[in-house]
Amino acid sequence: MKMKPEELQRQGAYMKSLRNDRDMTLEDVEAKVVVNNSYLSQIERGIKRPGTDTLRKLSQCYGVPLNELLVRYKHTLPDEVPENKQEAIYRKMAEFKDKFNELQNLINGMYK
Repeated sequence: MKMKPEELQRQGAYMKSLRNDRDMTLEDVEAKVVVNNSYLSQIERGIKRPGTDTLRKLSQCYGVPLNELLVRYKHTLPDEVPENKQEAIYRKMAEFKDKFNELQNLINGMYK
């Protein structure tokens, strides 16, 4: 679902407040989340909309529920998926992506 620029800016300000409330710098978050601080800055300024994997990492870093960030950024599952199952689904999707990336790195390492 597409977001209007003012929505992105509002959510970016919220993400920045989460970081500031924890007395963290962009570099602190970058080290914890393993996401480029330039990208984090773009999220906080409302220029970029983070993907589900980035939101999962940020939710862990800031100690906020993943579902809250997914809803704020309008990452949704179909209506027929019960709300109490959504976070588990997103977590499994992120785990799958992590495993896929590990496998891809392993394969790439074999051809170096």
